[in-house]
Formats: sequence, structure tokens, C-alpha cells
Amino acid sequence: MLRAILGLAVALFASTTHAAGPALVLDATPLLGVAAPDDGSWRSLHVRLENPDNQRLSGSVVVESRAAWSRSGPALTTEVPFSLGPHGKATLEAPTHGLGPGGASFRVFARDANGNTLSEATLPATHPNEAIVLDLTTPSRLVPLLRNASFPSRRGTRFGLRTVLGSIGVSAALEDPSTGDLWLPERASGYSAVTLVVASGRELSKLDDAEQMALTNWVLAGGALALALDRPEDLAHPLVEALVGARPARDTAPASLSSAATFVVPPEETESVAPGAKTPLRVLRLAPSAELRKRFVGYRGGNLHETPFGAAASYGLGELHLLAFDPRDAVTLADPWTRHKLTALIEQAYDRQPLSTLLHSSATPGDLNIDGVRRELDPNQATRWTIIASAILLLVYAGLAGPVNFYLAARRGRPLRALWQLPLWSAATLCIVMLIGLLGKGVAGRARRLSLFDTGAGMTRAAALRFRGFYASSSRELSVRAGRREHVLDVAGASTDVSRNLLIDRDGPRLAGLRTKPWQTVLIREDGFAELSGGVSVLPVGNDFLIKNRTARDLIGVVVHSPGGPTTYLRRIRDGASARASDGIPLPAVGTPAAPGATAIPLDATRFAATLDKDYPGLGRAWTAIEPAIGAETEWWPADAPVLIAALEGGEGKLTDSGLAVDYDRVLLRVVGEGGAP
Repeated sequence: MLRAILGLAVALFASTTHAAGPALVLDATPLLGVAAPDDGSWRSLHVRLENPDNQRLSGSVVVESRAAWSRSGPALTTEVPFSLGPHGKATLEAPTHGLGPGGASFRVFARDANGNTLSEATLPATHPNEAIVLDLTTPSRLVPLLRNASFPSRRGTRFGLRTVLGSIGVSAALEDPSTGDLWLPERASGYSAVTLVVASGRELSKLDDAEQMALTNWVLAGGALALALDRPEDLAHPLVEALVGARPARDTAPASLSSAATFVVPPEETESVAPGAKTPLRVLRLAPSAELRKRFVGYRGGNLHETPFGAAASYGLGELHLLAFDPRDAVTLADPWTRHKLTALIEQAYDRQPLSTLLHSSATPGDLNIDGVRRELDPNQATRWTIIASAILLLVYAGLAGPVNFYLAARRGRPLRALWQLPLWSAATLCIVMLIGLLGKGVAGRARRLSLFDTGAGMTRAAALRFRGFYASSSRELSVRAGRREHVLDVAGASTDVSRNLLIDRDGPRLAGLRTKPWQTVLIREDGFAELSGGVSVLPVGNDFLIKNRTARDLIGVVVHSPGGPTTYLRRIRDGASARASDGIPLPAVGTPAAPGATAIPLDATRFAATLDKDYPGLGRAWTAIEPAIGAETEWWPADAPVLIAALEGGEGKLTDSGLAVDYDRVLLRVVGEGGAP
């Protein structure tokens, strides 16, 4: 018996060891550090894998994101497959996000093909900050410079009062210790929490094509990039030329940069402020030291213009800053002027973000109201007539099968005849009701798409938000793939009640295993980018604006808002054609802040929706539906730049989506600023 017990124990131990599989070293950390706020926006995790075994190892890295208050509720699961040779090493990027503003808990583990857990990692705790600076220099010299720094901002205030926000967080880019290469996001969604990226030409040269594209896309969607170019060859870097619009050249620094500058700063830490009282701000005047002024440099060329920080160029909805000073230089860091100047740059980048309606992948799903979008994309909204028709039919049935049926039977002297005819009346009514429902809801599934493109004047690419609705007449399992590899997607709205699996493979992300219910619509939100062919040019002509359409599609329902001027409506601008804003029909003025002194400026689609619907039925309703689905801090109509909104005729031209026929495809377009070819 003793031998039998020992043999059984050895067998169980061997079975357990075999089931556990070979060991795997797993390490996970936020790709941009722990300073990013845990607000539900997208982020990327950097996962490092090492196979210490002599055999090949394959499986998947899984990241589970749950609401912080729930340990067993629905989750967003991101799954990234891997394959390691004997003693192999690999790194990968796993995009994920929290489930609402209440914070999220993340679990990272690796499993083999049989589902056995190989290893598990614990993520470090986050330290939320309102403004995040990503320094690509390792080790970062900005961390001690900006530690405990804060800045005043009007963003998000209702009455225009300057308010001191929390501290500025600085993250240093991760670096491969063996090669010195940087580990940066390959998707723009990885930068969603970042306010400003600071780099030099040396760091840019370390980025591969995917990392450069992700950084460029983030700037296009409203990000801010600050560069210190200390080598002549940095001016010829492809990324710099693309963002500037030409190869920049060195020039003398702006004279104003050497003068004393005025900074509005928070009170000293020793000053106490009563709870609820207005924060007292100080005005500080500082000038750079004589030694620092000798190191200033200027730039010219392309779209560059002078700024208090050097030179800057707009790219889409974002901005590139070529700094007149090098924040890594010892003399620069030692000057108190530098700390306040960089803080002012961070403040500008932070306050500029609401100009973009689609600050890429930064939306918190639970905070947005997508009821209007759901009504647009849900075919059930167009079948309300079936309820009315069925109700009328049931009333008719109640009258015919009841009083009328028994009255006729009594007149013929056969009152019991009504009893056996009653099931016939019921069966006929039931068949007609089912036929009405079948005619209204259909027997085939369908897909619908409502998109918003946001870009700058003259740009050939745009930040894109796509809502994709999928409707099936029977329960089925859907696999929804993103339009491009660098996009991200998830169930739209307050989606904490739906578990879903985001699979990242070589073709890009896809939501796998989505279970639909009969005659119910599943709504997917995709954050990404879109091509606009030649774009839309907005050129100033005196007090007017000339609009040139090169999008390869007609612009319909065009509304143009001139800064400080009128708002006009143009019915159509054909592809390749031009029109002046003054040629349009005057509309009620837009651009009024949400409240006195507030920075947010609503779209106010109700002011022009009826005009659009008159020419293009449903277009005004689409603008009204999309507005609540965008962040509440958005400046739809900036006070200092022209804005054009329109729709692209024919949408994106998609005929099918995830195997379902597309019967509704509408693309809304917003163009901000001046620029483009005449």
C-alpha cells in the first residue's frame, strides 16, 4: 500500500509538472511610464518575454482589464500571440484601456496553446497627473527640473477662472539595454495620455518606421512634439521635413526670446489656500542668462513661424516646436528661466488639445453619450411602424374575434360556432403580426457606419472616429477587424457589461467572439485615421475664404464659420471645384461658449440641422447625434481660426463590413485652420 501511495504521488507530481509546462520569464510595464492618468483612455503595455528552456515555446500574452471595483465582472481581454525559440527573447506591445473613470485593474499573464498559465506579472501602481511629458532622452534630465511643477489653465473651467492643476508628470522612454534602441508605441493610441513629447535628433534617428508613423499620427490628431536639433543632419530627418512641410534651416533666434518674459505661476508651496477659495496666482518676470542667450538658435522654412519657444509649425491639428534652446544642456538646465519656459510650453500644449474633436484614443467610454449614434445605426429605429401596425391589428382582432364573431354566430342560430372559429382568428392574426415583424426587421443581417474625420486645412490625412453597427436577425458570433493595423477598436459606450477579446495578430487588431442577439445591434467604436486624397484647402482672400475640394468626393452640406465673421451654408462643392465662403446662405451664428468664460465651444448642430436635412435628409440628424459622443471640453469653433464642416458624398464606399452588407455609410468631415494649395 505504501508503494502504491508513493507511486500515485510521483505520478501526480509528474502530471502537474507537465501541465505547468516550461518556465517563462514575463515582465510588463506601462510603455510610457506610470505617470499617465488611469482615466479609461487607451494605453500600451510593454511586455518582455524570455524562454529559459531548450525547447520552442509558443502561446499568447493576455492582458485583462477590469473595473477597479470589480474582480469578476466583464473585462476587456487583449491577446497577443508569441513564439520563442530555445532561450529566445522577445518584446511586444499590448494595447488596452480601463473601463470607465473609476480606474481599472490590469492582470498580465502568458498561457500556452492548451490554456495553461506559464507566467504572470504585476503592473506597478500609477501616479496620475493632468499633464504628461514624455522625454525620449534616457536618463531624463527633465524629471528633476519639472518635479512638483504645476501650471495654471482655463481648460475645463465654467467661468474662465484660471485654476492651478496638479503636478506635471515626466516619463522617460524605455530603452533596450543591449542595443540602446528606444521602446516606443507602434500605435498612436499609445500616446493618448501624453501632453508633450520632448526629443532630440539623436532620439528620432533611433525610431523605426512604425514608431515614426505612430508619433506622426499622434501629432496629426492634436499632439505636441518639441525637438532640440543640435546636429546639422537632424534638419534633413524625414519626420522633421514632413511635419515642417520642407527642410528647415538654421537662423538667428527671435529677439523677443532674449527679453524678460512674464509667467503666471501658482503660489509658493508655503502659501496656504482656504478650501473652496480662488487660488492666488503670481506674476513672475524672468530673463534668460547671458550665457544661455548665446546658445539660442532660430529656424526658418516650410510652415515655421516664430514663437516664444523658438519656431513652430502646425501639422494637422497638432504642432511641432523646434526649440531655440536644448533642454538637455547643463547651462540651460541651471537657469531658472528654463523651468518656467518649459512649463509654459506644457500649458500651451495642454490648453490646445480641445481644438481637436478626436484627440486620438483619449476618450473614456463610460463618459460619452452615444444614444444618438445608436439611434442612427440601429435598424430597429426605422421599424417603429411595425409596433403601431401590430397594435392596430390586435385592436381589430379584438373586435372581430370577440363581439363581431359571436354576434354573427348568434344571428345564424349557431352560437357555438364562434368558439371553434376563435382559434382560426387567433392563428391568422399571429401569422400577420409575425409577417409584419419579418417585413420590418428582415431576414438578413446588415451593417451601418457613421464616421467623423477631423483634420487641418490642406492635409491629406485625418484623424478618424468610426462607429460601426452590426445587426443580425439571428444569434451569431462576429469577428470585427480594424480598418488598418495601427487602429484600435472596442465595443462602444458604457461597455462594462460586455466581455470581449481583442486579438492582436500580424494583420492588426480584431474583436473576436462577439456574440450578437437576434434583432439587436452591436456598436463598435474604432479610433484611427483616414486618407483624404488631396484634402480641403482653406485660403484667405481679403476678408473671405476660398475653399478648394480635392478629396476625390463631393462635399455636401458645407457649413463654414469665419473667425469673428458670419456662418454660411454651401449646398455642394464638387470634387476639384472651388467656392468662397461668402457665396453661401447665412446661417444662425455659432461659436458661443458653453457658459460665460468657458473654454468649451459646442457644435450647436440644432442651429443648422434643419437646413441640412432639407437638402440631404438625415445629415443634420447625424451631426446632432455625433456631438454628444465627443468630449465635453471640445472647441468645435475656435475663435481664431476658420472651421468647415461637411459630409463626403457616398461615405467611404464600403459595401460590406465583417461579412454583412452595408446599407448606411455616412462620413462627416471637420477642417480647421488655413492652408493648402490654391
